[in-house]
Amino acid sequence: MNEIDAFTKQLEEFSKLTEEAMTKTLREVVVDIGTSVIDLSPVLTGLFRGNWQATVGSPASHSLVGEDKSGAATLAEIKSAVTTLNPGEDAYIVNNLSYGFNVETEGWTKTPPYMPVRRTVAQYPARADAIIAKNEVGR
Repeated sequence: MNEIDAFTKQLEEFSKLTEEAMTKTLREVVVDIGTSVIDLSPVLTGLFRGNWQATVGSPASHSLVGEDKSGAATLAEIKSAVTTLNPGEDAYIVNNLSYGFNVETEGWTKTPPYMPVRRTVAQYPARADAIIAKNEVGR
């Protein structure tokens, strides 16, 4: 094998490793965001936690009927949804319950808003940086 062929092979391998790292990072970021919004959501009946949905391509447009106080089943669904996610595709995490706006922004008479999305966004740069660094090619 000559030097050009060897160099080409190295570039191809680096390209493959980089694509795999990007895909893994993207999927982990989406799961981490899902974990955060679930954990920061109110529990009460578990209905709100159980309504977080991850989709690829377009956002979910319906609400769910199941309750999930721990958030474990919902997180498992999010992990399953992102197994097909690839760089360049859009991922969505939504909660379509009618009272979601109150949970995020207004709260209720005796309860302030929980703000699971705002709190996740506020803490996210550091969390994303950690995931990116963990999956960096060559580490």
